[in-house]
Amino acid sequence: MKALFVAAVCAACLIPSVVLADATEPKGTLCFRQGGGEINFTSDGCTVQTFTKEVAPEAKARDFVWRTAGSLVLGTLAKGERRLAAHPTLTASLAISSNDFNYWPAETHFDITSSDHVHVWHFSIDARGIDQLRSLKLPQGEYQLVVAAHHHRSLVRKIVVDGHGDFLVGRLAMTRLPIISGTVIDATTGTGLANVEITLPSQKVLAVSDGTGRFRGEVLDDWPEYVRATYPGRGTKVAPLLKTEADTSLPNIVMRRGGSLAVAASPVTPITVELSRVEGESKHVVVTREIGHSGEVTVDDLDPGEYAILLKGTEPLQQHGSFVRIEAGTQNRSAIALHPARLHVNVQGHDQVVPGATLEFLNKASNWRGIVADTVQSGHFDLDLWQTGDFTIFVTLPQRGGYITRATLEGDGDINWRLDLPSHSVKGRIADGRTGEAVPDAHVFLKIAKPTGESTVWTNTNQSGEFEFPFVPGGHAVLSALAAGFLETRDTFELTDGSETNSVRPLVLDRAHIVKLTVSNPAGMPITDALVVDSSGDERSQLRTDEMGMVAVPLREDENKLVYVIPKEGSFGTAMLESCDAHSAAVIGPATSTIRIIATAEPDGTPVPDAGFIFRFNGTIVPPRVITVLGAEQGLPLQTGPDGTLVWNRMPSGVYEIFPVFNGTDANRVLYGFDAPRAQLSAKFGENLVSLTFRQK
Repeated sequence: MKALFVAAVCAACLIPSVVLADATEPKGTLCFRQGGGEINFTSDGCTVQTFTKEVAPEAKARDFVWRTAGSLVLGTLAKGERRLAAHPTLTASLAISSNDFNYWPAETHFDITSSDHVHVWHFSIDARGIDQLRSLKLPQGEYQLVVAAHHHRSLVRKIVVDGHGDFLVGRLAMTRLPIISGTVIDATTGTGLANVEITLPSQKVLAVSDGTGRFRGEVLDDWPEYVRATYPGRGTKVAPLLKTEADTSLPNIVMRRGGSLAVAASPVTPITVELSRVEGESKHVVVTREIGHSGEVTVDDLDPGEYAILLKGTEPLQQHGSFVRIEAGTQNRSAIALHPARLHVNVQGHDQVVPGATLEFLNKASNWRGIVADTVQSGHFDLDLWQTGDFTIFVTLPQRGGYITRATLEGDGDINWRLDLPSHSVKGRIADGRTGEAVPDAHVFLKIAKPTGESTVWTNTNQSGEFEFPFVPGGHAVLSALAAGFLETRDTFELTDGSETNSVRPLVLDRAHIVKLTVSNPAGMPITDALVVDSSGDERSQLRTDEMGMVAVPLREDENKLVYVIPKEGSFGTAMLESCDAHSAAVIGPATSTIRIIATAEPDGTPVPDAGFIFRFNGTIVPPRVITVLGAEQGLPLQTGPDGTLVWNRMPSGVYEIFPVFNGTDANRVLYGFDAPRAQLSAKFGENLVSLTFRQK
């Protein structure tokens, strides 16, 4: 990672942009942009001269860049001028450093464009010049800054030089493009397979394997969920990836002889076939094809295994799902007869039509999703439905949160379904505990617990601090509110039959003491978009660091709180925050360790699936709810698989004490100190193995 730091300096640095009244007459490199071309400080178009030397006049204005040791000055030489025209400039300091010099390119490219596109500066600086660069000067105005370098993601920032003080660009971190690598093996010969295409879900080619079967490619776009390996005559393999965006070395991809599948659909209509490989509870799209006038499409080179077939039309509920198993070297055919129905939905609440709802349908049998929105505000939907059955429907209402309902939609021809929204309503107000004034834009949550399960709805307060949940079910209610600069407050009550409208007492929010936490890596680089959560793991209390690696954490007076910091790219750390402090810092170690846990049963070594774990890291327990958040944020498994194995990738090095848990009772025994760890290891760079043996009960 390469970082570009730009921070404000004192207003006394305000100087002319290109004339320096200094007897030392410093020498520098002067470059003019010619004919829209790029300025390069190593090209013949640049001259080394003193800062005050005259240049030949021209009949048009020219944008220039003047570079001295550690400094860049950008400006414009007016038409007919001999001397570099003086422009008022404001200064920003910058420094560029890297903790990954192996990938930093020879040149860094800058593109600075004025908002009116009249002035454009394109220039490149070599690695030595970047290392020395310390300040940038610009005329007053608005600009777009683009910094680009090979093997790194480009940065785009807006710069405003308003003339009222030195400007702040902010801290910029150039992130190296992550690399996905691996080896493709021929299952028949056991040797590397050459010329295998490794493609992304977008169908872009990431890499092609070499003569030894190895491949390596940089991910230019968003981090993918998986990559595909395709080769004529072999089954297409899907390799899933963790959520963490970081260099990834995949396990060997073994390619076997494939099978084929012909999908026929009737009646013939515009249909897209989406074929996904099913592995456990996950599905990864292998191929998407259009069915033509023949009503049939054939897909070759499918890796043996189970697949989900999804037929999709042009409307949200024109979907039909089924499953098929492919064997090596076989030709398979799936004929699907569609029986479209017409679904008529009326949305009502309190015996009145409710307009503006958005409905998300989840088909229970095939797990496909379709979303429809009442854009015409009629409270009515007429929908084509290709597959009937049991559905879970997530209902969202504008500014009123949402809730989940279930329905069985069966029948031929017309299906009429009346969606009756829950009969209760809850109204209230959020107030400042110190002043009694309204708290606008507070986040309000209402969780309802019933014997059949829990549901949560949410909304925001208006400018008067008021909120309303017009359609909620009965049950035990927990009402909570969050707002910037305040502590969370909760209240509980019962929603019973006969009390359809419930006005609750005002929720009073207490002012919080704010601790500004700065999160960085050992090199001092800020870690952006890291998740900060307390031991409750409550998703509503989760905070994220900004581009400076900072986050404001609310505390009660005289409160000390342990928070867990979870970067997206792996690793994690902790910080103890105290309300007597205004600032705190957390340094997150590199994600260089892998922990592989193998669980077996005595006496025959049978794998133990579905085993969960709590661990203590460097003496600090990580609670189950935080481990759940860690797994969701970084894509880590929470339990052993069918083979009794669990692998945690990209973990920090340190001392881990491992506690196996199979239920809530086990977890409570660990948290209250009744159980000792079953294993302890000092995790180092690379893979660290933990073997646990359990007695069968």
